[in-house]
Amino acid sequence: MEETVLKSGSLEIQGSVAYVEQEPFIISGSIRENIVMGLTYGELRFQKAIEAACLSADMAGFKKGAETVIGERGINISGGQKARISLARAIYSDADIYLLDDPLSAVDPKVANEIFHNCLRGALADKIVVLVTHQLQFLRETPKILVLAEGQQKVLGTFEEISNAGFNIDDILNSYGKVEERESEKFEAEDKAEKKSETKDSSAEQTKEGSGDLIEKEKDDEEKVSIQDLFTYFKYGSGVFGIITILVVCSLNTAWLMAVLYWISLWSQQDAEEQ
Repeated sequence: MEETVLKSGSLEIQGSVAYVEQEPFIISGSIRENIVMGLTYGELRFQKAIEAACLSADMAGFKKGAETVIGERGINISGGQKARISLARAIYSDADIYLLDDPLSAVDPKVANEIFHNCLRGALADKIVVLVTHQLQFLRETPKILVLAEGQQKVLGTFEEISNAGFNIDDILNSYGKVEERESEKFEAEDKAEKKSETKDSSAEQTKEGSGDLIEKEKDDEEKVSIQDLFTYFKYGSGVFGIITILVVCSLNTAWLMAVLYWISLWSQQDAEEQ
């Protein structure tokens, strides 16, 4: 992304770059628009992206599928769904280099495992991928590992090379197992809360759609209002005497306006003749 501060040497990027940030960028629009993001739409390419990002089940849960509006003008979605939409956008871009800034932290361990194998080991298998992650269970399956501490490179190599170098990864993996269990419980609780929220959002969306149908019906009814309906309305509201009074007042008001206009016309003609 050409934002690295060079202290020595040189930097050259060959190929296009796709970046998946920690805080997903979501525009106010449909899910399809958020993934395609101005590129030419291709159905097969789109399906590949949502499957690799494990979004198929989520899309099936929305009444309008890919046309569901999200963002400021749409329904609320979970942090995990936002992260996967951002990931699907990167996959759809078909870049040469992918920079993934901890996208797996926003999903539970089960979904993270599916994304790792469907996306990183599947759709992006022939791409250059730099993955920042705290999901240490995937270390054994990565071709190259870079361990950073306090902004400094501690070790770089394959899993076997790092293990042979004396870096005790097994202890880290064992400790991670306990952390993973706690995270799994946390995500289960959050998932239940999100499902309740999605149910409310779905109901709200249906209400909006229902309101739209109601508005259309009201417009049709307005077009069908006749003079007889107006007469009946005023009859029950003010009675016959009230209707007559309103008509007389309106007639007098119109006559008064006509008289004023006529007087102004005569006055202007008289003034012109005198000049």
